[in-house]
Amino acid sequence: MTQFDTQVNFVTGREYKGDNAQLLNDEMSGKGYTSNEWATLKQWNANGEVVRKKEKGVKISFNSKKGEKQAFLFNRCQLEE
Repeated sequence: MTQFDTQVNFVTGREYKGDNAQLLNDEMSGKGYTSNEWATLKQWNANGEVVRKKEKGVKISFNSKKGEKQAFLFNRCQLEE
């Protein structure tokens, strides 16, 4: 793993597990991100944060009561300063 043991959702505080955790770790190390905090565009915006234009999210999959869903996550390092 990278310098962090876990990847977490900035809003919920939940740790990502399994394949999603590996995807986020790979993205973090590949892009040189220094934060282990991730969230959707909507979650960042709701917290007054703005993802820089042209940034690309990491697609993850998860199960919900309505079946399998997908979301794109952005790292804290992809936010405007």
